[in-house]
Amino acid sequence: MEYDFLYRSRYSNKSIWMITMTNDLYIGVFGRNIVVIVLDEDGNALDISASTARKFRVEKPDKAMVYWTASLVTDGTDGKLYYKIIDDDLDIPGTWRIQTLLTSVGIVDPSSIGSFVVKESLTEEE
Repeated sequence: MEYDFLYRSRYSNKSIWMITMTNDLYIGVFGRNIVVIVLDEDGNALDISASTARKFRVEKPDKAMVYWTASLVTDGTDGKLYYKIIDDDLDIPGTWRIQTLLTSVGIVDPSSIGSFVVKESLTEEE
């Protein structure tokens, strides 16, 4: 799976690493994937296949909060989740914050917080 933004998220000590960005993200961009790898306290991929709900809680630069439903990249044993950006998701420039929320047996478990930057884009007058 190709991705444009990827971060690793630890659940125990809440540390987070930016891994790579293959393309810059701009206002109005859609169809690209944000991929997250969930890690245990030792830095190994966490098996998230038993999770019953998966979301990304996203804070926009203006502090508005949105929730994106995440999907498993494979069967979940590799700890990978993704969200495909849709039209109008990336609507303002600046630093966005993202957090993984996994639900298992009625317990919501948040990850550490990552961030990514959405850049301004030239727009055409209508």
